[in-house]
Parts: sequence; structure tokens; C-alpha cells
Amino acid sequence: AISSPITHLAIESVKEYENWGANGIMAITPFYYKCTQDGIVMHFQKIRNSTSLPIIAYNVPSRTSCNIAEMPKVIDYFNNCDQIVAIKEADNNLSNCLNHNKKTKKILTPSFLCLLK
Repeated sequence: AISSPITHLAIESVKEYENWGANGIMAITPFYYKCTQDGIVMHFQKIRNSTSLPIIAYNVPSRTSCNIAEMPKVIDYFNNCDQIVAIKEADNNLSNCLNHNKKTKKILTPSFLCLLK
């Protein structure tokens, strides 16, 4: 997974993984800094523009101080970007995961969520 609070360092990691033959990347939202929705969209746009690989966005609210499930601009961007193929959800709140799943079809839910449907 690409994990950096600084976009240009995340892009350096993307290039490194491409050189190693990666088939895709998983990128976490920036951590440490409390980003705005526009800032998160810009982060993923710059990563997307740096690679042709498919991207999985990784939502880890407990580690990043933001929850993209509660950010309509970010979800909208992900829904309209073919290169972002999925969102890996790591929220420990089950109802948040289920609500997020209603907003996008790109979510990768844990197996136990599939059993509840």
C-alpha cells in the first residue's frame, strides 16, 4: 500500500512499485494532516496522473483522522474515475460500512458484510 502524508512521496512509491512489476496500487488517504475533501481529491488526482495502474483507495479513519465515507466530494470523484477501481474500507463501525456501501459500488467490504446482505 502507498502510505504517505505527502503526495510527491506517495508518487515516488508508486513509481517504485511500477518498476517492481506491480499490477495495481492501494493508496491510503493522507494521514497526519487533517485534509479537506478538495485536498484528498487532489492527492488522488496526482497519484492517478502519475500512473496507468488501477488504484484501490484505502479508507482507514482510525489512522488518518478522516473518513472518506463522510466526504461526498471524494466519493463522487471516486465514482467518476475509472482508474480508481475500488475502495477498501477499514472502518470498525459496521453501520458506517453499510452506509458507505450504498454510496458507491466500488467498495471492497470484508467478507462478514457480504453475509449480512
